[in-house]
Amino acid sequence: MRERPREDDSAAQDSEAASPWLPVQRGTEVPDLGGLEAPISLSHALESGFGPRRLDNDDDRTDMHLGIDYDATVGTPVYAVADGTAFRVKPSSSSSDPATLYIEHVVAPFTFQGRELDRYYAVYSHLVDFNVLEDEAVSAGQEVAFAGETGGANSPHLHIELRLGTWCSLRYSTENPDSSCAADYDPAINPLHAFPASVEGPLSPLVVSEDPLIVKLRHAEQDFDFNRIESDLGVVDFDLRQGFDASTEEGLDDMDYGWVQLSPDRRNDEEDAQGYTLRFTEPVAWVELLDIHGEGWRLEL
Repeated sequence: MRERPREDDSAAQDSEAASPWLPVQRGTEVPDLGGLEAPISLSHALESGFGPRRLDNDDDRTDMHLGIDYDATVGTPVYAVADGTAFRVKPSSSSSDPATLYIEHVVAPFTFQGRELDRYYAVYSHLVDFNVLEDEAVSAGQEVAFAGETGGANSPHLHIELRLGTWCSLRYSTENPDSSCAADYDPAINPLHAFPASVEGPLSPLVVSEDPLIVKLRHAEQDFDFNRIESDLGVVDFDLRQGFDASTEEGLDDMDYGWVQLSPDRRNDEEDAQGYTLRFTEPVAWVELLDIHGEGWRLEL
């Protein structure tokens, strides 16, 4: 391995040249849904991203988050991300059941998870009220609902998912296999593929141990877009559900991928960023860490 840059001030000027990480750009296989409208004013910070995260609760467990969360006060307006139809308007039925709006968007056929699909669903959760009725046509940017704290949320916020081909979540499909919306794949993708971003920045990797290889990774503040780990031993891709069992929630939440183990850091709300520790349990010849756009870094050992 090439020598890592020193951590003192004298190395600041030549740290880029000394870094063992090489920039790469690989692209993405996720379908292009076009530029969508933001579901909430961009003055509201992203407080949780898509993919692996560590929950801020007593048991400190990790899970695979299948949407993104925007911080919001109760009653904050929520907007349609594109022209579509209010497919389902579901009020909260209990303290653990969030009020949720499903908007269907029919588009030109695209391929995802080996299937040809022609629609996607924007799913808005933890709402406090709705501004549309079922089967009502909606326009991009139209006020369709209001953010809230329903369904066991720890604080008021908007959770939104983009589900390709079906409005059912993987969990619902697994528990209700005879449902008309049941699918044998996880339909969610990172919404930041299509939503306007208030901040964009590169991933920041750092080797903290060489034997075993341990890498600390952070994304830029408010830019929750880490997506792919690739090496000569395999691939882990959160959007494409490669490298792990995506058929159940238990499989999604298991972050031991055999040749690499991923541990999300606990969120630091003052920094509004997410960090990860990657521990490689087997020797690798090279590693690439990529964001949802296929941009990132390569380390050759």
